[in-house]
Amino acid sequence: NPMLRRLPVSQMRHVSEMNYDEAPELLLKSARLNVSSTDYRTQALAIVAELGYLALAIDQAGAYIASGECYLDNFLDVFNAHRQHLLANEAYKGASGSDRAVYATWDLSYTAIARQVQAGANEALRQGPRAALQILQVFPFFHNEGIMEDIFRFAAENSNRQAGTEGEADHGFSSFLLRCRPDGKWESQSFRQGVQTLLSFSLVGQESSGRRFLMHRLVHSWTFDRLTVAARGRFCNQAREILQRSIAWRFTSSDYTFRRDLLSHISTAQRRTSPKEGIAEFALAFSEAGRWKEAEELEVRVLQTRKRVLGEEHPDTLTSMANLAATYRDQGRWKEAEELEVRVLQTRKRVLGEEHPDTLTSMANLASTWEAQGQDVEAVNLMQEYADNGSIQLDPNTIPANSSSSNLEIASDDLFQEDVRSLSDRSVSCGSSSIEVLGFVSTKIREGREEIPTVEADIVEVPQEDLSYASKKKSKKSKILATQAIFEQD
Repeated sequence: NPMLRRLPVSQMRHVSEMNYDEAPELLLKSARLNVSSTDYRTQALAIVAELGYLALAIDQAGAYIASGECYLDNFLDVFNAHRQHLLANEAYKGASGSDRAVYATWDLSYTAIARQVQAGANEALRQGPRAALQILQVFPFFHNEGIMEDIFRFAAENSNRQAGTEGEADHGFSSFLLRCRPDGKWESQSFRQGVQTLLSFSLVGQESSGRRFLMHRLVHSWTFDRLTVAARGRFCNQAREILQRSIAWRFTSSDYTFRRDLLSHISTAQRRTSPKEGIAEFALAFSEAGRWKEAEELEVRVLQTRKRVLGEEHPDTLTSMANLAATYRDQGRWKEAEELEVRVLQTRKRVLGEEHPDTLTSMANLASTWEAQGQDVEAVNLMQEYADNGSIQLDPNTIPANSSSSNLEIASDDLFQEDVRSLSDRSVSCGSSSIEVLGFVSTKIREGREEIPTVEADIVEVPQEDLSYASKKKSKKSKILATQAIFEQD
């Protein structure tokens, strides 16, 4: 590694892990305790596991126990309460003669990287170290494993696309990592050089794919603990924004997979801070994973913020209300969902008109909620109104002879199934509103009833929250593939 050749040996600090047998023995020797004691070994195993089998940290812990500051059996309690003090205090250097305490060792590496930024003769030499320092600002707020390069790529390209400009979008905080080329693709060189710098100091590891990275749990803790309270708030917000921007309102199979892999990082970022406002993109990821309570909490915050800032009748506020209703439905909280959906439908009818696609979305969602509660007559009536306004018709062959178009009667559940089947058969040809029909149909499938024919359609990108979010989530759970549904643009 060319980077390593430029560094003095004293500045190269590697994170070495010990094996299961060696680690407790080192701890007990450093603590000056009997290594043959079964009880001591059992307690030592719990400690070394918490320390990630890291030799320097184990050595440090043993020195601390030997100093009389704590006992072997209460070390973990003390450690969790005073981690930064234990790992960085020069008074408790490792019993085996390590020249610096553990955190101080990594601080030396940080200082060496910062020095490279200052000493670089040109921008090319400064680029890697500078990117490395920026990465160390946001990685503490991701999970320490499975950090995907795609997080930064998607954040850059999605932001650039939304900005509607070529080249660099306005990211403010970390534009150096999120720059795009004139063709709108992510300029990955800075990020990769930064990662290579961190790899050379063993501050990060690389998974076999080469596109995912990890940090030892104690290195990860160090990157967080070294920040001031003010810096933690600032960099956590930056990390949350990168995560938010990495999520696009697209619904291909790869999009679902990416959002699933992002969950651990979203959870870590949320846990590291106490945000007052919700992020709709995070709610989408939680909802798709079936983590309804977390999705609900975020959606409530988003709705409250939009009511306050945008007003009760703003389209984005109504979108948030519909999304919260969808989450209520997923939890079987039909009455709460119905209450919100009625409000959304009434407002959209008044503000947008009865034939507006967003109004039709609301009709389909409310009809789905009514049908789930056994209110089949109301549901079919509303779907007939939907069909009339959307210029599609129920198949008259499936309507009982004694029924009128204004008051469809349900002869049996099988007949109702045929009614919605005919809607599905026509869904592709009914324009931008076809997804609502799919959402309504999928309710029956989710309950384990008869399967309907697969519907072929195209995917379109949705840049903001999708007003058919409720229908999307239903389609994902049904036997209709999510990649076959048409989603509206907000």
